[in-house]
Order: sequence, then structure tokens, then C-alpha cells
Amino acid sequence: MARKRQTAAQKRAARARRSRKSGINVLQIAETYMLLNAITTGAAGLPLNQFLMSNEKVGTSTSSANRITLKELVTKFGTVHHGSTFTESQLVMNNIKKNWMSIAGQMIAIPIGFRIGKKLARPALTRTRALLKQAGLKGTVTV
Repeated sequence: MARKRQTAAQKRAARARRSRKSGINVLQIAETYMLLNAITTGAAGLPLNQFLMSNEKVGTSTSSANRITLKELVTKFGTVHHGSTFTESQLVMNNIKKNWMSIAGQMIAIPIGFRIGKKLARPALTRTRALLKQAGLKGTVTV
């Protein structure tokens, strides 16, 4: 029995689709940073950059009993945090219990703010995308 010929449209549909490499979305990075900052500020008592990279010395006059860095969580996990009666994990849980309303409010407000901001800034974003395209950065950076 003879095979039916495929049309050009059927041939295109039968080919595997190639996905384009999407670039780095600057707005998504900013939103993610703000969300992570809200979490670390509430749970660890420090902004994200200080939580990740701080060498805050435990027990010094500048440190606080309810602040904890990532380094302290990793190296001293399970020990009593200096200036406190809590272990590191208990300290984080205590901070979350104290600050959960603030964390939840920010986790709700930040995405809503970004959605509204994107709609209000649409003309500027369109011009920025056009400039990125002219500069040859369309596939590398997106907004």
C-alpha cells in the first residue's frame, strides 16, 4: 500500500523543536534576591549578603545573640550559640517564630510588587529590550 505524502506543514511539525537558550533575566534575579533577603533577615537576623559572607565573630561587642551566619550554621551546628541559651537550629526556629509575620508579608508583597512594577514599567522595559537587541545581548540578558 502506498504511503501518503506529507505536506510541508506536516514535515515542520514532525521535526523536533529546538528550544532557544534563554538569557539571564535581571528582574527575576532581583526578585529572588529580595525574597531570599526577607527569609534570611527573619530567620538569621542578617541580610542575605551578610548571612552568606559574614565573618562576624561570635561573642564580640558587634555581634548579637540572635544573629547567625551560614558559616556558624555549618561549622557549629548543634552547639550552643554564644550569648544565647539556644543551639543554632533552635536559634533559627526562635527567630522564625518571632518574625514569621514579617517574613510572610514580604513573601506575599514582593511578587505582587514586581508584577505591578512590570506592568507600570512596560514602556521602559520595551525600550531596554530594544537596546539589548541592538547591542547583541538579546540572548544573554533579558528584562
